[in-house]
Amino acid sequence: MEEKICRFIEQLFLDNGFAIQKEVLVGRTRIDFLAEKDENKYVVEVRKGDLDTGKINGIANMLIECTKKTNYIPILVSFSRRNSRLKDILVENYHINVIDISNLLYLVSNNQKMKDRLINLLSFSTEDIIEKELNFDIDLKQYPACDDLNYTYTERLESIIPGKEGQKSYEEFCVDLLKYFFNDVLTLWEEQENSNDGLYRFDLICKIKNGIKNEFFNTIEKYFSSKYIIFEFKNYVNNITQKEVYTTEKYLYKTALRTVAILLTRNGVDKNGMKAIKGTLRENGKLMIVLDDSDIKQMIYDKEHDEDYYERLTNKLDAMLVSLEK
Repeated sequence: MEEKICRFIEQLFLDNGFAIQKEVLVGRTRIDFLAEKDENKYVVEVRKGDLDTGKINGIANMLIECTKKTNYIPILVSFSRRNSRLKDILVENYHINVIDISNLLYLVSNNQKMKDRLINLLSFSTEDIIEKELNFDIDLKQYPACDDLNYTYTERLESIIPGKEGQKSYEEFCVDLLKYFFNDVLTLWEEQENSNDGLYRFDLICKIKNGIKNEFFNTIEKYFSSKYIIFEFKNYVNNITQKEVYTTEKYLYKTALRTVAILLTRNGVDKNGMKAIKGTLRENGKLMIVLDDSDIKQMIYDKEHDEDYYERLTNKLDAMLVSLEK
């Protein structure tokens, strides 16, 4: 993840016309990269984790040492979400320029593709973070609006033929769609993991971000003790059955903080499969929610029209719980 974060920041500078040199030794200190444009030279250090006073002093001294005998301008790019006061310390006491999450969100606010990339790198939600312009002079501009990202997810779904031949396309579609829906509440996005015995494989696992205020995922985390969500993609011509339900159940266990799976399938689940889902929930506390094409199309429509697309998930959870028999 650290490498992905650095690559994202490097791309931001490259897209604004900077020349960069990666992992450069300045004096005795190796920094993430140097950026140069129009005779202005910057030492750029990227930090992912939350910052505290001790870390701030260490970073400040390192950047000052790098720039003491050069004409380089120091920049810290911070991916911390709790650093407003520490940012002030760096700026006021050490004269170090800081680019934080609020600035990055501002720079990518017009470009959905870059915004999705940024949010996917974060382990926390950005719901309460206000976008802010940079407060120092550097030629980093907002990305222009991305005209080629007119999401036509419904058309893309309908173009995929159910069955084995379309399975790969369906998997790729599902991952893209889930990021479109849940990028700000889920992270990790690890695809195609094998089980320890090599016999079973789930398609995708995601982690619920810290500090989110989403009702559905808060319920999952709090009441089902699940920090991780398993996703399965079934491009079947027919309904899925109890066989697929019991296979998915094998991936779920409480000690791994994953007791919830969401199955995306073209035509839903048959009667016996639904009985198996309810039985697994009742007896083992493992929750499985099935989304078919009609559910997915409705969620796409709701998101495109700024409506509550999470409501579909919440309603399915409510229906499952209130109809659960002894």
